[in-house]
Amino acid sequence: MPSAHPPLNPQAIALRALLAFALLATASPPVDAAPLITEFLAGNNSGITDEDGDRSDWIEIFNPGPGAENLDGYFLTDDPALPAKWRFPAVTVNPNGLLLVFASDKDRAVPGAPLHANFKLAGAGEYLALIGPDGVTPVSEFAPAYPLQFDDASYGLQQLGNTTDQTLVPEVTPARALVPPNGSLGTTWTAIGFNDSAWTGGTTGVGYERSSGYDSLIGIDVETGMYNIRTSVYIRIPFTVADVGEISALTLKVKNDDGFVAYLNGTKVAEARAPASPAWDSGATADHTDSAAVVFETYNLGAFAGSLVEGPNLLAIHGLNNGSTSSDMLIRAELVGTRLSNPSLGGAGYFLAPTPGGVNGTEQGLPASEVAFSVPSRTFTSPFGVTLSGAAAGQTIRYTTDRSVPGPASTAYAAPIAIGAATTQIRARVFGANNAAGPVAAATYLYLEPDLRGFTSNLPIVIIEDFGAGKPDADTTAFLALIETDPNSGNRSNINALPGIATRSNIKVRGSSSAGFLQYSLSVETQDEAGADQPIAPLGLPRESDWVLGGPYEFDRALFRNALMYRLSNEIGEYATRTRFVEVFMHTNGGNLSYANGYFGVYTLIEKIKRDRNRIDVAALSPADSAEPAVTGG
Repeated sequence: MPSAHPPLNPQAIALRALLAFALLATASPPVDAAPLITEFLAGNNSGITDEDGDRSDWIEIFNPGPGAENLDGYFLTDDPALPAKWRFPAVTVNPNGLLLVFASDKDRAVPGAPLHANFKLAGAGEYLALIGPDGVTPVSEFAPAYPLQFDDASYGLQQLGNTTDQTLVPEVTPARALVPPNGSLGTTWTAIGFNDSAWTGGTTGVGYERSSGYDSLIGIDVETGMYNIRTSVYIRIPFTVADVGEISALTLKVKNDDGFVAYLNGTKVAEARAPASPAWDSGATADHTDSAAVVFETYNLGAFAGSLVEGPNLLAIHGLNNGSTSSDMLIRAELVGTRLSNPSLGGAGYFLAPTPGGVNGTEQGLPASEVAFSVPSRTFTSPFGVTLSGAAAGQTIRYTTDRSVPGPASTAYAAPIAIGAATTQIRARVFGANNAAGPVAAATYLYLEPDLRGFTSNLPIVIIEDFGAGKPDADTTAFLALIETDPNSGNRSNINALPGIATRSNIKVRGSSSAGFLQYSLSVETQDEAGADQPIAPLGLPRESDWVLGGPYEFDRALFRNALMYRLSNEIGEYATRTRFVEVFMHTNGGNLSYANGYFGVYTLIEKIKRDRNRIDVAALSPADSAEPAVTGG
């Protein structure tokens, strides 16, 4: 499904990038400059995860020095009209230090824990700024908007300097281990100050071997407590860091049989083959073969470099075995920090290899651009051809028609794609050097059976196509199109007209007792091709991604009660969800769209109630909000 912004060719993208650079006031900061936004990622599909395991977007803050900078009172915002949108807590960034903030909309601002802003980043480009302590003045900004962003490619300032790697936790180092007898410790054992004097001491690795293979890798043998008894072992590895402010990046390497959860000073930072909520008696969720277990798995902990403290630190690992009768078990880890000195900053650019919490290096060129379709998403009744464009010299467009994400081995575009008498969705992306991939773009073509071809309505038409997935009792990916009424055609909508909105969406049945009605209600979340929220503004309503299609059925056959009261509330100045009537086709049984197998009737398009500046405009609450006015939502 085409995104809301028009396709851009590589030349247009380059022009926008140059414009952004020209407008970026922070490109060449003085020696004693304020903190800067040096890198951000607005399309995190396969990069770092936050402490919840989510691949949230992120923003990197750099302190060019010369002194430490306490960010208490600084703000981040993606809205020039709301400069004080998200406030930093009392966190200090040392000279040449980097701090990562997740742009996740989770709104967490606890010193010493991962930080989360109360907004997400838009891939199509938007304003982004670091605001000074006065709550008004930008000290680093991308204005009026940063350029179009690409999946798993970051954007920011070129950054050079001297870097050296330091092994903070060697592969063989003193450690203590405990096979937990019960769950009384919770996660208290992952904190620096926990008393582990009664635990078994020795050196890493930790595990056991009943046959042969891991013998030389084990310094603390836990066979007696684990074999045929437990699948979990707790491991504490203390280490010391001096000049912690110089650490700009962290890398964790783990040899493991079969899985683990790692914590840095009490914060979860990495995991492999671990259950969603590990307990004292948990095991690994899958086997990790012996040959793979003795090879380091590498994890980028750049997002957690700020969790390090000057002096004593702790790497804690919850080791997991896939069965208590397994013949062996192993946990052996190494933690490497990257120190940055003599940094210098340059102009803005894209980075195909993002470095959250690390030095950016030089610009790595524009990623592949977005594919443009000669025919946008629409309904049709006669075969036609679709031309794909957007690839520059040395780039290749690859596409699929089975709704899968195009990869390096997908069909290469060479000639117009023939669309016959069948509903078809094309997903395509550009691949450049080293298979650097641009964003996924899509177009959906809905073939109309004869009983539907002349359909018109005095209401807007909504079409939902889930490609034969059936009734959406659970989250279901679907295509959604909205065709508005045309004032030039007697204020009627026509099923053959181009949709004003055509987008990927996630749908599911809404309601409990009403879920069994023939005309069931739906929750609808509009998405981009990566599955992230894609706000739309249907029928003059404020932009958002979350909507409800309310089916009146037995509750309100007159289509009168709720819509009327909502409207009256809005007209007297009190907020209520805004509504529009639409006529819906919901096609769930595969094949082509027809009146007989798709018409669902008149529905009410409703704003889903949620905290949003265009809906319920209140601030998110945090555990620290315990008194008015904060406890009221602001």
